[in-house]
Amino acid sequence: MWLLLSILSPALYSISNFVDKYLVEKKVPDPYVITLLGGFLSGIVGVLMIFVIGFSNIGILNTALIILSGMFLTFYLVPYYSAMKMEDASRVVPYFQFIPIFVLVFSYLFLHEVLNLWQLLGFLVILVGGYLLAIEDFKISYFKLRKSILLVIFSSFLIAISNVIFKFVALKADYWTTLSYQFLGDGVAAFILLMFPGVLKKTIGSLKWSDFNLWVLLSGNEVNVIVAHLAYTWAILLAPIALVAVIAGIQPVFVLTYGLILTLFFPKIIKEDIGKNTMVVKTISIVLIVLGIVAINL
Repeated sequence: MWLLLSILSPALYSISNFVDKYLVEKKVPDPYVITLLGGFLSGIVGVLMIFVIGFSNIGILNTALIILSGMFLTFYLVPYYSAMKMEDASRVVPYFQFIPIFVLVFSYLFLHEVLNLWQLLGFLVILVGGYLLAIEDFKISYFKLRKSILLVIFSSFLIAISNVIFKFVALKADYWTTLSYQFLGDGVAAFILLMFPGVLKKTIGSLKWSDFNLWVLLSGNEVNVIVAHLAYTWAILLAPIALVAVIAGIQPVFVLTYGLILTLFFPKIIKEDIGKNTMVVKTISIVLIVLGIVAINL
């Protein structure tokens, strides 16, 4: 069950990747605006969930931790978008593979989770496969420590610690209460970002308030993200979080698959590189990922 949920999450997140790209290129040019809207929508969902399930006192410390966890899920986008402005996506996105590495360390330190030999081997194989799948070509400059890489590593740190905090609190409180408070944290982070000088004016100026299709797309995308998050957070309660995190790192598999479909059947929407050399590397990467998943389940 946990494996299916772990695979479902990146499959859904990959859909949002393409929607986000369309929104930034066609509808909302400033990615920070999408970040704010997503955070506020999540905050609203959190409030609605509390009304439905009822308020539950999980203690001041746990409440503060899980709200901080939600805030991290919004704040990580700031260094990420900053890195994306510095360099091409192909040079920074592969370093999100640091997420499962951080999770592996944090889950051992704070949750006392330990992987067996086969799980650790599968973890490493999937990690390598995910990295190879995310890069577009091999250049030695990819491996040089640059400011953009440091920013993405910091984003990975925020995501990892957020996920570990979620499991830490959810093991003590009930799942739905923990989730609702985390969504509230998203909203708090969005409100904080909105207080930055000029952000409110930029947000109002970037949105076409009368564009009904825009709001339908934004809302649909946020629903997709929430469902993906539900699958991920449920999975980490059923299995070691390090394994769930590394499975989530196969998201480039789905990005590649969706990109191929769009390239072949809807080239006017998006066109990906499907050259022979590229596809050979991608195929090898996918084989590694499959072998890693098999090893994890031995």
